[in-house]
Amino acid sequence: MFPRLRHALLSTLTARRGDDGHRVFSFPALVAPYAGTMTAVYGWYPGRYNAMDGFRMGNYNMLVYAGGNVALEFFYSGPHSLLHRMHLNNAHGAPDPSSTP
Repeated sequence: MFPRLRHALLSTLTARRGDDGHRVFSFPALVAPYAGTMTAVYGWYPGRYNAMDGFRMGNYNMLVYAGGNVALEFFYSGPHSLLHRMHLNNAHGAPDPSSTP
């Protein structure tokens, strides 16, 4: 259970790169939740909220993203599951591991 949990949590801030799929830090994955909330804070309600509110909401977004990764890792995703019906385990475009280029 703990290796799967670690994988789900690390996937929040990392990406796969190269032919071997090694893990690298993803700067956009770190910045995106904060950029979105800062844009909302200063674009929609500039007089009501400040940067601390933007960081707080960005932290909530990061927590929700990590929780979503954990949920996708541990929820059943068989042929009759809700995740399958939402097409979240769709492998279109993914290389077939049995074929060689």
